[in-house]
Amino acid sequence: MSRWETEERFLNHLFWLGIGLVFFGLQGIYPLHDAQSYLVLFTGNLFIFYVAYKDHDTRLLAITFFMVIAQITRVAI
Repeated sequence: MSRWETEERFLNHLFWLGIGLVFFGLQGIYPLHDAQSYLVLFTGNLFIFYVAYKDHDTRLLAITFFMVIAQITRVAI
């Protein structure tokens, strides 16, 4: 397996881990405290930002930025 394929697989796993963390931070089945929710959301979105930056995907960067604002306001209310 080449270095590029290994990095691509790592980024793919990191992206889906980020999506899962964001989902876990926002879901209502097992509610988290605000501090825990912010930590999980921050970590998940940071993973997504990193993948979008490495892939030079400006659309994903933009939508993640706007979704972070929506997520923070959702948890704060």
